[in-house]
Amino acid sequence: MSTFGSRLKVLRSLEGLTQEKLAESLNKMFSTSINKSMISKWENDKEDASMMNVRYLAKFFDVKLDKLLDIDSDNHLHAVLKEERIEQGLNTEEVSKLAGISNADLILYEEGLKNLPHGVDEEIANALGTDTIDLMEKYDIFDEEIPEAFDGDLRAYLRFKNAEASDAISEGFLKASNVYPIEKKKFPLLGSVACGQPILATENFEGYIESGSNIHADFCLKANGDSMINARILDGDIVFIRKQEMVENGEIAAVLIEDEATLKRFYMSDDEIRLVAENPRIKTLHYKKEDLNGIRILGKAIAFQSNVI
Repeated sequence: MSTFGSRLKVLRSLEGLTQEKLAESLNKMFSTSINKSMISKWENDKEDASMMNVRYLAKFFDVKLDKLLDIDSDNHLHAVLKEERIEQGLNTEEVSKLAGISNADLILYEEGLKNLPHGVDEEIANALGTDTIDLMEKYDIFDEEIPEAFDGDLRAYLRFKNAEASDAISEGFLKASNVYPIEKKKFPLLGSVACGQPILATENFEGYIESGSNIHADFCLKANGDSMINARILDGDIVFIRKQEMVENGEIAAVLIEDEATLKRFYMSDDEIRLVAENPRIKTLHYKKEDLNGIRILGKAIAFQSNVI
């Protein structure tokens, strides 16, 4: 199983760095105090790296945080490809040669450190003597509910989804080029989040919100206020949140400040966190030094739902 530690070790190895040399490079670039022992504990998943150190590592290796932390996978096909290769007793050199890609790229794909392009995933699966649909069925990683009309046939369902709308024949759907079937699922609604001044955070289950199954979120919150109006998030909108402890600078996040929650664009520098509104009338929130200990990211806002006026 791919972990933060294993992904860090892969990145370090591909750069040809020892743990000691990586620590020296990080300290020189970011004026920090990382040592070989810390990196060893991170790579062996014996200790969690701080939020700041993870950001340093992502910047040093020029990878996105979500790739380093593996928090942006719609499914885990990359991990399944690695597991299948290992099960068959094949090494990365053998499979990459059969798939027509570099060994380094295959390693990055398997660890989720590099986006797996459509088509390349099939080439890798073919090199393993199978295809991606068989792997999704074997490892049970397809997370949508297959409509009853397809009788559990994943291959037929995916063929239908990928067909051009004009060729899709399905009872109840219009044969128009811009009309598509929508599969839905339910998301737990856990209360409100401030789009203005932070409000008391009370994680109360208020029921479920039904929306498209293509939204890969863990829960949703109701927006309260007008601080995010320039991001088109209005008072009363439903904001879908994917749980993760870190976000990239500039991304919209649900942030817990002590016992208060707010929705803002998140920015982090070496010594400061800024929470920026999408409304020029709302002041930016600044947190430094000991105040940083009271900040926790609940998750990244990945979608929102508004009513048509």
